[in-house]
This record gives sequence, structure tokens and C-alpha cells, in this order.
Amino acid sequence: MVRRPEHWPGATFLPEDLGTELRVSKPTGAFFGGRGRERHAPGDDYAMRDWKAQLADEEQEALAKGREGDREKALRGKGFSAKRRRELLRQRRNRLRRLRLERQRAQAERSRSTLPDEVTIAVALPRGYEHLSPDEIRQHFRGRLEEELKVVHATRRSEGKTRYMGVKAVLAQDPRDSAGSVRPTFARVPRIACKGDPAARYAILEELVAWRHRYRWALEFRRHALKSQAGTEHQIEFPLGTYLLLREHKVRIRGGTRAPPSQAA
Repeated sequence: MVRRPEHWPGATFLPEDLGTELRVSKPTGAFFGGRGRERHAPGDDYAMRDWKAQLADEEQEALAKGREGDREKALRGKGFSAKRRRELLRQRRNRLRRLRLERQRAQAERSRSTLPDEVTIAVALPRGYEHLSPDEIRQHFRGRLEEELKVVHATRRSEGKTRYMGVKAVLAQDPRDSAGSVRPTFARVPRIACKGDPAARYAILEELVAWRHRYRWALEFRRHALKSQAGTEHQIEFPLGTYLLLREHKVRIRGGTRAPPSQAA
């Protein structure tokens, strides 16, 4: 996000804050008890399509009401002079403006939160450094932080990541946006990581299918034993690599059975 921790705009503390107190103000927004933004656009592509269709329908309805209002005003304006019609129109605009202001005041942001407006956080000195003064402790952890930052920056450079998002881009993001559509794409989901050897990949996929068959067979027998209350469910052996049933129900694991493959060199 940012190159250095000092650049982060949110609440944070640095080595220089050890042994001090921080005052953090409550941010504004619906998440902290305020009112949310009206008519917020959804982040999902499918919901966005429906949302745009709804806006189009509302716009057409508003246009139809506007045309009907124009006809009513034209009928009401018959028999009046042009000056009187302008006066009536001015009064109507003022009345609508007052109604809009009253509605906005009634819908003004209100707090529904019991959170305090400000909190004080005491950043204590770490234990084990009683032989050092507070300033020496802060200098020590500042040096450790700088060493770690050098490692992080070197790692990013080795990976070709030389740019950071920056504070402006971080603040420009909408925290209410979603990461994208969660609908299935029906694309291929790889289960095996195999580099450059199709034969090895096919062999491991066949082994994975065989392991699933063995697991499914044991699971069906266990369900049948539990349903019939025969008391033989503890005798059923599951293939090596079974995790949840072993952890939660202590099922038996068949010795010598290979675990499900996860990677092929």
C-alpha cells in the first residue's frame, strides 16, 4: 500500500510511540454509526445490470410525471396573464425548494453508535527491556524496523514490484466496494501443479481420482454403519490424507495408502 509505515493514514503506532498515549478519533461514516450513502452502486456485475435497469425505469417514470405536471400547469395557467403565470411558477419553485431543504434536514446524518468520539490507547513499553531507558528502547526498535523494511523492499524489487499504491490511491478507494463477482465462472480449476511433464500430470490425476474413490467408499460405509447403528463405524479405514474426519471423529487411517497428491515436479 505505502512505502513506509509513517505514510499510512490510518491509526497506527511506531517505535517512537512506545511508552506514550495515542488519541484516535472515531471516523465518520455508516460503518461507525452514521448514515450510509444514498443509492450506492453495487460492485457485482450482475447486480449492477439490474441496478442500471431500475434507474432507467425510475427515470422514465420521472419523465412521465414531469410531462403530466407540465400539462396540469398549462391547464392551471389558462386565463392568467403572462406575469401572473411567472409569479405562480416562482412561488411553486420556492415551495419545492423549502420542501427539499426540510427533507434534507430530516434525513441529515445522525449517529446510531455508542462508540466514543475519541479513545486513548496506552502503548506500553515491552517487557524484557527494563535495563534500557525508554529512549534506548525506541531507538532499538526503530533500528529493527528499518532492517525489516530493507528486507521487504529488497524482496519486492527481486519480484519486480517497485511501485506502491500510495496514500491518495488508498483514500480514493470506496470501502463499500466488493472484490468482484462471486458467481462461478465454470472455468477449469487446476488441482495439480505440474511443470512441463504431461505424462506425470496425467498419472497423478489418475492417482487423485483413485484416492477420491477410496475415500468415497469409506465414507459411504461409515454413513451406512452409523445409520444402522451396528457399531462398526470405527472399524472402517480411510485412506491416508483424510484430515477432517481424523481430527473431529478420530477415524482409522489405512496404513500404506498414499496421501492425495498435491504437486508434481
